[in-house]
Amino acid sequence: MQGYRLALNAYDPAYVNQVVVLTDGDNRDTKNSITRDGLTQAIKGLVDPARPIKLILLGYGPEADMTSLEAIASAVGGKAVKVGSLDVVAEATREALFTP
Repeated sequence: MQGYRLALNAYDPAYVNQVVVLTDGDNRDTKNSITRDGLTQAIKGLVDPARPIKLILLGYGPEADMTSLEAIASAVGGKAVKVGSLDVVAEATREALFTP
């Protein structure tokens, strides 16, 4: 969420404004970190139509929690894409950017 907030603060309409995160999406710190629903609601509250930020979540690895990543990304009109290996990160990023 901090990356999204930083992108909003640095928004410049002359540039592509996006946040790309490579993660497995698994929350291993269930005692001290925000929940998926909490993160989804918090990031949804940051959306500013005057400063659109594209959020791309790349779910890395065979056990990537795509359900969580898709919920978070869709909350801000972003996209979550599964990435099986680091070799396909660029391809997955292109897919996330240029497909509806």
